[in-house]
Amino acid sequence: MWGVLKLAMRAAIWRKTFDPPLARLYVLLAFAALVAAVRSALQLVEAGAWQAFNPYGVNAVIAWIALELAIAALFVRPAARTTALAAMFVLSVLADVAMTAISFGAPLAAQAVGQPALIKSPMLAAATYTLLFVWWVGAMTCIVGSLERQTGWRLVGRIAGLWLALFAAN
Repeated sequence: MWGVLKLAMRAAIWRKTFDPPLARLYVLLAFAALVAAVRSALQLVEAGAWQAFNPYGVNAVIAWIALELAIAALFVRPAARTTALAAMFVLSVLADVAMTAISFGAPLAAQAVGQPALIKSPMLAAATYTLLFVWWVGAMTCIVGSLERQTGWRLVGRIAGLWLALFAAN
């Protein structure tokens, strides 16, 4: 488990890990459960109260995780698939927490600088999603490149294709 966390944390800052240990299936399932718990908790935070929380969102979270696994498995070679998918889930937790923090912090920041209309700007939304896309593709490229010993634009293109497939499925 610690090897996957190290791999994911180094990839989050766009650093490759040399000779990462391969994860077993139970590690992947543990990180999938972590993603489900974090996403459900973030839904509860966004709902604001237990009364506004919809438990059907948990079913959607579980279905989305299964769909993420199926799609991502098509883009990662079998030898290190479980490790790459587990590390991808760690990155997903980081991205989900960051996006929730941005969604709560951006309106406060816009009010603090006296520009509340700034938060509704389509340019700000586009910039946020572009930044997330570039970071995620770079981090996943480091993960897959660490496991497959492949580099270059072909790998970046494959990972960008993975992001597009996950985006389309979402």
